[in-house]
Amino acid sequence: MAETAWNYCTDEEYGYFSSDEPSMVKKMAKYAELYPDDVRIIKSAEENGGSIYCRVRKSWSKPPAPPRTRSITEEQRETLAERMREINAQKPR
Repeated sequence: MAETAWNYCTDEEYGYFSSDEPSMVKKMAKYAELYPDDVRIIKSAEENGGSIYCRVRKSWSKPPAPPRTRSITEEQRETLAERMREINAQKPR
């Protein structure tokens, strides 16, 4: 079972992120290279049993949000369907 955690205090500039999800491990390692002032790896996945543990600028966090929904009219739905039919017709078979 994979686990990801994000902890921070409201009066601190940085928080702490840990994850053993392979996609998150790769992403945070890449962010540490690209944004060394914002992300600092404390323990790499290689030395921490597959989990990455890093310090991240708190401004990078955001609360979870419900999935976006889109209300479209029946006319818009038909226009989108026609557009998809045209795109699919152009694809090589």
